[in-house]
Amino acid sequence: MQRDTVKSGSLMLLTLAGIVALAIPACVDMEDLSNDVRDDSACTDKGVYCAPEASCVAFGTSSECVCPPGTYGDGRVGEGYFGCDAINGGTSSGGETSSNSGVATDTETDTSASSSDAIDDADNDGLSDRMERREGTNPNNPDSDNDGLLDGAEVTLGTSPLDVDSDGDGLGDGMEVNTTHTNPLMADSDLDADEILYDKDNCPRDFNPFQLDDDADGIGNACEMPDVPEVTPVGSTPTAAPVLAWSDESESGAVAYQVEVATDAAFASAVALEVRTTSVPLKTVKSDAAPGLWRWRVRAIHASEYASAWSGVDTFTLAP
Repeated sequence: MQRDTVKSGSLMLLTLAGIVALAIPACVDMEDLSNDVRDDSACTDKGVYCAPEASCVAFGTSSECVCPPGTYGDGRVGEGYFGCDAINGGTSSGGETSSNSGVATDTETDTSASSSDAIDDADNDGLSDRMERREGTNPNNPDSDNDGLLDGAEVTLGTSPLDVDSDGDGLGDGMEVNTTHTNPLMADSDLDADEILYDKDNCPRDFNPFQLDDDADGIGNACEMPDVPEVTPVGSTPTAAPVLAWSDESESGAVAYQVEVATDAAFASAVALEVRTTSVPLKTVKSDAAPGLWRWRVRAIHASEYASAWSGVDTFTLAP
């Protein structure tokens, strides 16, 4: 059987019956292709075009965008396509803005850039300028969607650098990451598993699926905080058996109170006691209290175990 050499670039299949040619075109010398006169219509499909440096080349019954020597890629620009990238230097494209027609119009910006784009980061947001073009973000604005997270951080987290609220729960991505410490990719990620959106949940960190709120104050029963108690002054006269008393806050959900006594203003030396009454003798809180100036305060504790803020501080003198 005779073997022929074909230099046209077509692939030859050898069979027992003879030689059959499979019509695959020869390699194209891209340096011979000119962008001065080009017809990309055969390569145009639903808003996808050949990149400015690529050429539309016929392959049998179909056509493809082909990148020039020294670059790689599928040669197309448009949604999901990014043209040709440089191999070890050279130039690369990101296409143009808006029409992606292959030639920038008067109202478009030519975004073709050098390979240094792969490392350059004009706005210092953690995304290279090339990645900014691919993500559709603004290379001159470190936070393209102004949600409080840098574009680079959003790409790392998986949130959208072009969407203020990636999970649509009413809480911005930056707020979730920096303030509420919830998951910006999960609408109900407040750890209470009650499937109530964060901005609608009257107890965003406590399981409260029925949103019970007996006093209709907008704070659910499960996380209600009682009102702050008001202390009853012991008085300025030294006493050997002071009694600490405060207002009853049971109507706001208080079921207990925490009392602290201390000799210093910062309460660094504080001794605390939890009681279910609205008054308690000092000796019950601290049996070995020494004579001298003392300070005390109290806070209410709700059935939900949430505590109110501390009351104002009262002082008294313990007599010998």
